[in-house]
Amino acid sequence: MKETKTPSTYAEAGVDISKENSDIEAIGKWVKKTFEFASVGADFGHYANTISLGEWQLALATDGVGSKLLIAEMMEKYDTIGIDCVAMNVNDLICIGMKPAAFVDYLATEKPLGVKKAGEIAKGLYEGCKESNIPILGGEMATLKEIVKGFDLAGTALGIGKKEQLIDGSKIKNGDSIIGIASNGIHSNGFTLARKVLFSSYSITDELSNGRTLGEELLRPTEIYVKAIMSLIEKIETKGIAHITGSGFKKLRRLTSLGFEISYLPEIPLIFQTIKETGKITWEEMFSTFNMGIGMAVIVSPEDEEEALETIQQFNKAWVIGKIVDEGKIRVEPYKVEL
Repeated sequence: MKETKTPSTYAEAGVDISKENSDIEAIGKWVKKTFEFASVGADFGHYANTISLGEWQLALATDGVGSKLLIAEMMEKYDTIGIDCVAMNVNDLICIGMKPAAFVDYLATEKPLGVKKAGEIAKGLYEGCKESNIPILGGEMATLKEIVKGFDLAGTALGIGKKEQLIDGSKIKNGDSIIGIASNGIHSNGFTLARKVLFSSYSITDELSNGRTLGEELLRPTEIYVKAIMSLIEKIETKGIAHITGSGFKKLRRLTSLGFEISYLPEIPLIFQTIKETGKITWEEMFSTFNMGIGMAVIVSPEDEEEALETIQQFNKAWVIGKIVDEGKIRVEPYKVEL
């Protein structure tokens, strides 16, 4: 599979985030009007939101797997994309401090998938829910030949928590510590750019220097952070949590208008180095599109950073990567990037 022109930005690959944001603003105007119908916990535009049911908060988040599904099709391997579907939803729920409680999925297909493929997708959903300790309460499978090419997989996760558990970033202060938690590779975002760049020079079966084929590397399932984050917020005041997904490190802006000074990052994973070098992509574009090895960022007070780090490291690799500053910009100092 070869591309005649290798894109060097997400927009050139066909995904213009600025235009998407305009669409979101148009939709959001009407979404916010619905907040009058219940007691809503957070403002529009966070990772998830809640309604109050007495002392309890009921939370919802919804997301899909995106064009990572095309890699699964190329590999004819479908047993991990269900993990991605669950992960993208539960990871958003925990960003507002809510504990995942249940899941439903939506599978739209061009034609019936067949028992083997359907079973593999369902196995992945099971594995994701097992890791999150939640049941699948139901879902929808629709055959939409005139609308869908191949298939699409999405889901919705339900979360619960007390009102005082809601984390919205409002307590973040200048000088607070930023802890970065390791990703498991590209996760489920930026695949339109990644595919068009990588397949301009590589095939799905080419072996990378880490011994994995390109297809195996791209299909690594999205890390699920439920255990680490729920353990953290039970012990320590957690001021903000960002799931680093689409728009990369710009996702930090969902937490606060203050600035983020990233002074340390672990070695950039091979898949991102390969994408950058193949597409001759700038560091600014890379950090605006991909997680770059940091799947989740957590904000705590400086005096809590050591205990927070120890707690997270029981489940995932993590590092103190920077601090909150007054200036409202995101600076990734090791790569001279300003977002």
